[in-house]
Amino acid sequence: MADFFKQLLRQLNDIWTRLTTGQKIITASVVTLTFVGFVGLVVWAGWSGKSSSYMTLFSSLDLAESGSIVEQLKAGGYEYKIENDGRTLTVPKKDVYELRMNFAKLGMPKSGGIGYEIFDKTNLGMTDFVQHLNYRRALEGEIARTIEILEEVEKARIHIVIPKETIFIEKQKEPTASVVLKLKPGVRLKEQQIVGIANLVAYSVEGLKPKNVSILDTEGNSLSNAYGSNELAERTSNQLQLQNKVEGALSKKAQEMLEGVLGPNKANVKVSVDLDFEQTTRTEEKFDPESKVVRSEERNEESSANTPTSTNEKRENSITNYEINKTVANIIGAVGTVKKLSISVAVDGIYRTKADGVREYQTRPAEEMLKIEDLVKNAVGYDANRGDQVVVYNLQFDNEFIDTERAAMEKDAQREMYMEILKGAVIVAIILLFIFFLRSVARTIIDAMNPPVPEFVGVGETAVEEEIPMETKRTNELIEKVELISKDDPQAVANIIKGWLAESAPSL
Repeated sequence: MADFFKQLLRQLNDIWTRLTTGQKIITASVVTLTFVGFVGLVVWAGWSGKSSSYMTLFSSLDLAESGSIVEQLKAGGYEYKIENDGRTLTVPKKDVYELRMNFAKLGMPKSGGIGYEIFDKTNLGMTDFVQHLNYRRALEGEIARTIEILEEVEKARIHIVIPKETIFIEKQKEPTASVVLKLKPGVRLKEQQIVGIANLVAYSVEGLKPKNVSILDTEGNSLSNAYGSNELAERTSNQLQLQNKVEGALSKKAQEMLEGVLGPNKANVKVSVDLDFEQTTRTEEKFDPESKVVRSEERNEESSANTPTSTNEKRENSITNYEINKTVANIIGAVGTVKKLSISVAVDGIYRTKADGVREYQTRPAEEMLKIEDLVKNAVGYDANRGDQVVVYNLQFDNEFIDTERAAMEKDAQREMYMEILKGAVIVAIILLFIFFLRSVARTIIDAMNPPVPEFVGVGETAVEEEIPMETKRTNELIEKVELISKDDPQAVANIIKGWLAESAPSL
């Protein structure tokens, strides 16, 4: 094995000595760059592999609790990383699940508040006040943990007030609750989610009503029950929300229909709805004189005796009572019914491009405008009996801003396309230059390792004679003489060498 390495080093040294100065510089540069690139690739691969082997243990921690967890990790000899200003802890992937189970046994983390685990330890000397206080703390912590399950909520804090019970019902106060939510960046809760959180808190506390739950965000904005106990203001707000929803739904239907016919940005529809929020109860009685039913019938018979020669007389009276068919209906009017619709539609005209490239505006024909009006009426449920109104106008839209933005976007897209082409061309040029560079270096090394071989002269072929210097001819002749007489006369060989050296020595 040692001889192999010695021979390899000898060959490499032989190749290096045959290279010119420029070839040595090129070869050393290539070897150095290759080594540096390989080392960088190994380091990057090791760093990325090591970083990817870490997983998040806990996130969104309080700094105090994060410090406690770090102390536990140090005591156990576990590797960890601190990120996000100390609020996120990452550990090796192989340890994450084991550590989570161990910390769960210790009741950590407690960022979501203390839950029912507060009762795991019994305290015989606990007073009723402390018992009720711990129950409220546990209830607040459990509700906060449940709310934090929502994807939009990062952290929740609950405050519950449970009044003392009293024997006087009129003096008994209702429980109240306050919820503070820290939402994730760029996230907003929907109205249904806010109502759901209020119901969750209310139904988790005995006697708590959803209207007594106040929900805020970390910026102090009220998310629910904005009007407090003002029922009139709350009812008005609900009516306005319902009206906006109805108007938005009708406008969307008409807008989508017109965009499908005319194209995008060619029409604008606005609907105004007058809703009836009065709830009325009406009782109606209807009689059908054509339909009658016998309800009761009474018959009376009377007899009278006359003279002996006469016969007895009988009289019969009957009374019949009839009942006429009657219908009684209690009608309760629906809340929020549509009383009147007012629809305004603005339709853009037609643009023609002339021969010189200038766009010319043209109004739409009257027949087409009537068809558009009919389409809008059918889309929103037009009813002439209600007094609905539909106004359709053909106007020229001001598209200067849109045209300017479109031109700017096209210019930016063209610039990005040119940049991408330039990047691709530079990358291709670098790859080609690198390939030519490697090819030149490889050819130089191959030439140095494989010197030119003398041309083989076959039988019957005459080699091309090259002009040989006189010194080389003289040297070859002396070598031939030495080979001929070296075996028979050593002294003659010595004389020939002396004469050769005398001829080769420079003259003084």
